[in-house]
Amino acid sequence: MAVPETSTAQLDDATAEPKTGFMGLSGELRNFIYRLALVSKDPLLVYLDIDPEPEREETPEHLPTQHATERPSMFTNGRINIARPKPKPLDNPPTVALLQVSRQVRREARSIYYAENLFTIHNDFTKFYINSKLEETRQIERFRAWQIDLGDSLQWIKRLHVCTYKFIGAELVPYVMFATEHPDVSIEVSSMHGACARCEEDRTEPPELVPLAEKLAILKSPGWIEELQAGNIEEMCIWRHRDNPTRVPPHGAHYTIVGPRWYYRVVKVSYGIEASRRIKGARKWQELCEKLSQHYEFTLEPLKLRKGPSYLMKVAPRHRSER
Repeated sequence: MAVPETSTAQLDDATAEPKTGFMGLSGELRNFIYRLALVSKDPLLVYLDIDPEPEREETPEHLPTQHATERPSMFTNGRINIARPKPKPLDNPPTVALLQVSRQVRREARSIYYAENLFTIHNDFTKFYINSKLEETRQIERFRAWQIDLGDSLQWIKRLHVCTYKFIGAELVPYVMFATEHPDVSIEVSSMHGACARCEEDRTEPPELVPLAEKLAILKSPGWIEELQAGNIEEMCIWRHRDNPTRVPPHGAHYTIVGPRWYYRVVKVSYGIEASRRIKGARKWQELCEKLSQHYEFTLEPLKLRKGPSYLMKVAPRHRSER
């Protein structure tokens, strides 16, 4: 019979013989030491690199999208150098080597390291390949590779901060899928476009970190979660929106201007082939639209295909925006 793995140091048996050394300390004291050594007040950056080299060089004619007109200063001898951002150094980085001291120390300390630190996924690649399929493919592959590298340590992760240069199109979808598969993990996003001060040393703006579920209402909708977990939804297009500033009636002599509030909204949904085959006719598609409606209104556009009629679900916001 397998013995379940303990997540932190346990209380010592009062009847056990006294021990000397680190493992002879009480469980509470060992956990205290683990936290001193492994928990950082700063986020721990997860860089999803393209290549092992610190810089990536491309000739202008082979670049996926814009570069020559928008970033002329980046060219050197007809080539373009894409320098990686410099990470902000940690004041007190965790002593990760502690996890390799012994099997028991790793068994006790691993959950503290992964559960009590904030891990930042910094997609610096996206600012140089805006709106390219290469960008989306690379990002998805790297995010999946990071999960595979974590192995069973993924069970301890509690907080992720996603820092990216573009939250439009399909870029957010891998994290939405991750959120549905790991509901205990809080995925936090920043209030600003681009990298925030947590990730780059030349940034000074304080980020407003909020849970993704507060900005994307489908993560609180049982209908959406059911369809996502079933793998029926093949693609989604999610855009970031801001409301216009509003005037609040005055408490005194002046009106208060409330700044624009931002949120994410689904603008297009595509169903996979197998899922589409199970949905027969416009009526069934309309029932599905009602299931997913929430703050949306769907319109169905018939598509003429060789294998029979299909439908494209176009999404429009209702009068009240999604929060």
